[in-house]
Amino acid sequence: MHQTRQPIDGEAWAQLLRDVGAIWWHDGSAERPHAILTSGLHSNGFMNGDCFKQFPHMMDWAAHDLVSRLEERGLKLKEVDCVIGPAMGAITLAHDVARVIARETGQAVRATYAEKGESGEDRFVFKRTHVLPGERVLIVEDVITTGGSSLAVADAVRRSDGVVLPFIGALVIRHENAKIDGLSIAHLTGFFPHAWEKEECPLCRKGSKAIRPKGRAGWNALTCAP
Repeated sequence: MHQTRQPIDGEAWAQLLRDVGAIWWHDGSAERPHAILTSGLHSNGFMNGDCFKQFPHMMDWAAHDLVSRLEERGLKLKEVDCVIGPAMGAITLAHDVARVIARETGQAVRATYAEKGESGEDRFVFKRTHVLPGERVLIVEDVITTGGSSLAVADAVRRSDGVVLPFIGALVIRHENAKIDGLSIAHLTGFFPHAWEKEECPLCRKGSKAIRPKGRAGWNALTCAP
Protein backbone atom coordinates (compact mmCIF):
# COMPACT_ATOMS: atom_id res chain seq x y z
CA MET A 1 0.00 0.00 0.00
CA HIS A 2 1.17 3.55 -0.73
CA GLN A 3 1.74 5.42 2.53
CA THR A 4 3.87 8.35 3.62
CA ARG A 5 4.87 6.47 6.77
CA GLN A 6 5.61 2.89 7.74
CA PRO A 7 2.94 0.98 9.70
CA ILE A 8 3.68 0.80 13.42
CA ASP A 9 3.27 -2.15 15.77
CA GLY A 10 0.76 -2.79 18.53
CA GLU A 11 2.88 -1.40 21.36
CA ALA A 12 3.52 1.81 19.45
CA TRP A 13 -0.23 2.21 18.92
CA ALA A 14 -0.83 1.56 22.62
CA GLN A 15 1.68 4.30 23.47
CA LEU A 16 -0.03 6.73 21.09
CA LEU A 17 -3.35 6.06 22.82
CA ARG A 18 -1.74 6.69 26.21
CA ASP A 19 -0.09 9.87 24.94
CA VAL A 20 -3.42 11.42 23.93
CA GLY A 21 -5.10 10.39 27.19
CA ALA A 22 -7.41 7.79 25.64
CA ILE A 23 -6.43 5.01 28.10
CA TRP A 24 -7.67 5.04 31.69
CA TRP A 25 -6.83 2.65 34.53
CA HIS A 26 -8.40 2.52 37.98
CA ASP A 27 -5.83 3.22 40.71
CA GLY A 28 -7.39 0.85 43.26
CA SER A 29 -8.79 3.60 45.48
CA ALA A 30 -12.35 3.15 46.74
CA GLU A 31 -12.73 6.93 46.42
CA ARG A 32 -12.49 6.75 42.63
CA PRO A 33 -15.28 5.43 40.41
CA HIS A 34 -14.82 2.59 37.95
CA ALA A 35 -16.28 1.94 34.51
CA ILE A 36 -19.45 0.26 33.32
CA LEU A 37 -18.83 -1.03 29.81
CA THR A 38 -21.35 -1.05 26.95
CA SER A 39 -21.85 -4.76 27.67
CA GLY A 40 -22.88 -3.96 31.25
CA LEU A 41 -19.72 -5.49 32.72
CA HIS A 42 -17.73 -3.52 35.28
CA SER A 43 -14.06 -2.80 34.57
CA ASN A 44 -10.89 -1.31 36.02
CA GLY A 45 -9.90 0.12 32.62
CA PHE A 46 -11.45 1.98 29.72
CA MET A 47 -10.43 3.22 26.28
CA ASN A 48 -12.08 6.49 25.26
CA GLY A 49 -11.91 6.57 21.47
CA ASP A 50 -13.11 10.19 21.36
CA CYS A 51 -9.78 11.33 22.84
CA PHE A 52 -8.03 9.75 19.85
CA LYS A 53 -10.54 10.46 17.09
CA GLN A 54 -10.23 14.23 17.58
CA PHE A 55 -6.86 14.04 15.77
CA PRO A 56 -7.60 13.54 12.03
CA HIS A 57 -3.97 12.82 11.12
CA MET A 58 -3.84 9.97 13.66
CA MET A 59 -7.12 8.58 12.37
CA ASP A 60 -5.62 8.62 8.88
CA TRP A 61 -2.61 6.63 10.17
CA ALA A 62 -4.96 4.24 11.96
CA ALA A 63 -7.09 3.67 8.86
CA HIS A 64 -4.03 2.90 6.71
CA ASP A 65 -2.56 0.51 9.27
CA LEU A 66 -5.90 -1.19 9.85
CA VAL A 67 -6.49 -1.73 6.14
CA SER A 68 -3.00 -3.23 5.86
CA ARG A 69 -3.78 -5.65 8.70
CA LEU A 70 -7.12 -6.57 7.17
CA GLU A 71 -5.31 -7.42 3.94
CA GLU A 72 -2.89 -9.59 5.90
CA ARG A 73 -5.93 -11.42 7.31
CA GLY A 74 -7.11 -12.13 3.77
CA LEU A 75 -9.48 -9.27 2.92
CA LYS A 76 -9.53 -8.45 -0.80
CA LEU A 77 -10.01 -4.70 -0.97
CA LYS A 78 -11.78 -4.77 -4.34
CA GLU A 79 -14.57 -6.82 -2.76
CA VAL A 80 -15.48 -4.00 -0.35
CA ASP A 81 -18.47 -1.95 -1.51
CA CYS A 82 -19.30 -0.31 1.81
CA VAL A 83 -17.72 0.13 5.27
CA ILE A 84 -20.08 0.25 8.23
CA GLY A 85 -19.55 0.90 11.94
CA PRO A 86 -21.94 1.15 14.87
CA ALA A 87 -22.95 4.64 15.94
CA MET A 88 -21.53 6.61 17.50
CA GLY A 89 -18.10 5.14 18.14
CA ALA A 90 -17.15 3.93 14.67
CA ILE A 91 -18.76 6.48 12.33
CA THR A 92 -15.50 8.35 11.79
CA LEU A 93 -13.47 5.13 11.51
CA ALA A 94 -15.81 3.73 8.83
CA HIS A 95 -15.42 6.94 6.82
CA ASP A 96 -11.61 6.89 7.08
CA VAL A 97 -11.27 3.19 6.23
CA ALA A 98 -13.59 3.59 3.22
CA ARG A 99 -11.49 6.50 1.97
CA VAL A 100 -8.27 4.47 2.23
CA ILE A 101 -9.79 1.49 0.40
CA ALA A 102 -11.18 3.74 -2.34
CA ARG A 103 -7.75 5.30 -2.88
CA GLU A 104 -6.08 1.91 -3.04
CA THR A 105 -8.58 0.31 -5.42
CA GLY A 106 -9.63 3.29 -7.52
CA GLN A 107 -13.28 2.35 -7.06
CA ALA A 108 -16.15 3.97 -5.19
CA VAL A 109 -16.58 2.74 -1.58
CA ARG A 110 -19.43 3.97 0.59
CA ALA A 111 -19.21 4.61 4.33
CA THR A 112 -22.21 4.57 6.63
CA TYR A 113 -23.37 3.50 10.09
CA ALA A 114 -26.03 1.57 11.96
CA GLU A 115 -27.81 2.79 15.08
CA LYS A 116 -29.53 1.15 18.01
CA GLY A 117 -33.23 0.57 17.54
CA GLU A 118 -36.03 1.89 19.70
CA SER A 119 -35.47 2.18 23.44
CA GLY A 120 -35.08 -1.25 25.00
CA GLU A 121 -34.01 -2.95 21.75
CA ASP A 122 -30.56 -4.52 21.47
CA ARG A 123 -30.56 -4.77 17.70
CA PHE A 124 -29.12 -2.19 15.32
CA VAL A 125 -31.05 -0.65 12.43
CA PHE A 126 -30.49 1.77 9.56
CA LYS A 127 -32.55 4.84 10.44
CA ARG A 128 -30.84 7.62 8.46
CA THR A 129 -28.65 5.43 6.25
CA HIS A 130 -29.09 2.26 4.20
CA VAL A 131 -27.50 -0.86 2.75
CA LEU A 132 -28.12 -1.84 -0.84
CA PRO A 133 -29.21 -5.43 -1.61
CA GLY A 134 -26.13 -7.48 -2.46
CA GLU A 135 -23.73 -4.78 -1.23
CA ARG A 136 -20.56 -6.29 0.24
CA VAL A 137 -19.94 -4.78 3.67
CA LEU A 138 -16.85 -4.52 5.85
CA ILE A 139 -17.63 -3.90 9.55
CA VAL A 140 -15.33 -1.73 11.68
CA GLU A 141 -15.31 -0.91 15.40
CA ASP A 142 -13.33 1.42 17.65
CA VAL A 143 -13.18 -1.00 20.61
CA ILE A 144 -14.27 -4.65 20.71
CA THR A 145 -15.01 -6.22 24.10
CA THR A 146 -17.63 -8.93 23.61
CA GLY A 147 -18.22 -8.14 19.94
CA GLY A 148 -21.93 -7.64 20.54
CA SER A 149 -22.16 -4.34 18.64
CA SER A 150 -20.30 -5.73 15.62
CA LEU A 151 -22.56 -8.77 15.47
CA ALA A 152 -25.64 -6.56 15.82
CA VAL A 153 -24.45 -4.48 12.85
CA ALA A 154 -23.83 -7.69 10.87
CA ASP A 155 -27.41 -8.76 11.63
CA ALA A 156 -28.73 -5.39 10.43
CA VAL A 157 -26.77 -5.73 7.18
CA ARG A 158 -28.15 -9.20 6.54
CA ARG A 159 -31.72 -8.06 7.26
CA SER A 160 -31.18 -5.46 4.54
CA ASP A 161 -30.02 -8.19 2.13
CA GLY A 162 -26.42 -6.99 2.26
CA VAL A 163 -23.44 -9.37 2.30
CA VAL A 164 -21.22 -9.32 5.42
CA LEU A 165 -17.59 -9.86 4.53
CA PRO A 166 -15.92 -12.27 7.02
CA PHE A 167 -13.73 -9.63 8.67
CA ILE A 168 -13.93 -6.95 11.36
CA GLY A 169 -11.44 -4.09 11.65
CA ALA A 170 -10.94 -2.66 15.15
CA LEU A 171 -8.70 -0.01 16.63
CA VAL A 172 -8.53 -1.86 19.96
CA ILE A 173 -9.55 -5.29 21.22
CA ARG A 174 -10.18 -6.20 24.86
CA HIS A 175 -9.89 -9.99 24.44
CA GLU A 176 -7.57 -12.49 22.80
CA ASN A 177 -10.08 -14.01 20.38
CA ALA A 178 -9.04 -13.93 16.72
CA LYS A 179 -12.64 -14.43 15.55
CA ILE A 180 -16.19 -13.63 16.62
CA ASP A 181 -18.96 -15.75 15.15
CA GLY A 182 -16.75 -16.62 12.18
CA LEU A 183 -15.65 -13.02 11.51
CA SER A 184 -11.85 -12.62 11.57
CA ILE A 185 -10.67 -9.62 13.62
CA ALA A 186 -7.83 -7.36 12.54
CA HIS A 187 -6.79 -4.80 15.14
CA LEU A 188 -4.14 -2.18 15.89
CA THR A 189 -3.50 -3.00 19.53
CA GLY A 190 -4.85 -4.84 22.56
CA PHE A 191 -6.00 -3.41 25.90
CA PHE A 192 -6.75 -5.98 28.58
CA PRO A 193 -8.21 -4.63 31.83
CA HIS A 194 -10.37 -6.87 33.98
CA ALA A 195 -14.12 -7.07 33.43
CA TRP A 196 -16.63 -8.49 35.90
CA GLU A 197 -20.33 -9.04 36.25
CA LYS A 198 -21.83 -6.46 38.62
CA GLU A 199 -22.39 -9.05 41.34
CA GLU A 200 -18.74 -10.17 41.20
CA CYS A 201 -17.07 -6.76 40.92
CA PRO A 202 -14.35 -6.35 43.60
CA LEU A 203 -14.30 -2.57 43.11
CA CYS A 204 -17.99 -2.37 43.98
CA ARG A 205 -17.30 -4.40 47.12
CA LYS A 206 -14.61 -1.90 48.10
CA GLY A 207 -17.10 0.96 47.80
CA SER A 208 -16.04 2.33 44.41
CA LYS A 209 -18.97 3.76 42.45
CA ALA A 210 -19.66 2.28 38.99
CA ILE A 211 -20.38 4.86 36.27
CA ARG A 212 -20.88 5.03 32.52
CA PRO A 213 -17.71 6.70 31.22
CA LYS A 214 -19.11 7.76 27.85
CA GLY A 215 -19.84 11.45 27.58
CA ARG A 216 -17.91 14.36 28.99
CA ALA A 217 -19.27 14.20 32.54
CA GLY A 218 -18.62 10.45 32.91
CA TRP A 219 -15.11 10.62 31.48
CA ASN A 220 -14.20 13.59 33.68
CA ALA A 221 -15.51 11.74 36.73
CA LEU A 222 -13.18 8.82 35.93
CA THR A 223 -10.07 10.80 35.13
CA CYS A 224 -10.20 13.83 37.43
CA ALA A 225 -8.98 13.92 41.05
CA PRO A 226 -11.63 12.94 43.60
